Amino acid sequence: MAMAPHSLKYGNIRTDMYEFMINYQRVMIGLCAFSGVDVISLLEQMGFSETLIQPFRSSSLGDFVIAFLLYKLISPIRYAVTLGGTGYIIRWMRKRGKIPPVTQNTKLSTLYRDSREEIRTKRADFKERRRSRARVKGKKQRGQK
Repeated sequence: MAMAPHSLKYGNIRTDMYEFMINYQRVMIGLCAFSGVDVISLLEQMGFSETLIQPFRSSSLGDFVIAFLLYKLISPIRYAVTLGGTGYIIRWMRKRGKIPPVTQNTKLSTLYRDSREEIRTKRADFKERRRSRARVKGKKQRGQK
């Protein structure tokens, strides 16, 4: 069963938004780290604990490592914005007709239920074919037709 692009309620939009947030975050962090922004004082002003700031105090860290640490430190914010903003973007796009409304056939629960029934049917068919092959094989071994 092929799924339409809008079949998952938020799937495609959430993925696109997540990718946008990752790239936006990478660019912004890269600009901060490589342009010489004082990351330590910025983190202190934001109220981060000393245990989180300590790795940045090491003078041997390069710009790339600082950018990576900032990326990991800010990742929970990206998750929150992605999860929280997706619903808003979906509603906004539906109001403007960019995304078709969710019908009963395209809801995730309906797709799950239909897929589950399809898998059960295929499993029963497979078991029946396996049993019939075993019966035929047993008849051949006994010399029956």
